[in-house]
Amino acid sequence: MCGFILYDTQLIIEKRRMGSKDFVTHSLDLFIDFIGLFRRILIILTQKVINDRRRNRNANAETEENEN
Repeated sequence: MCGFILYDTQLIIEKRRMGSKDFVTHSLDLFIDFIGLFRRILIILTQKVINDRRRNRNANAETEENEN
């Protein structure tokens, strides 16, 4: 995802050097890249939380079995 941001930033710089002044489109390109990056980070963090809960649940179940 970070690669997209770097690529689009470089592309915007090159377009500007060529005379393009379409700032709205350039801003939207970067905005979409940042939204994609944000979504990916949320997915990774959500998966981490789910895995942590599963581990805790399994550890608690093992502890209860050992107590009995």
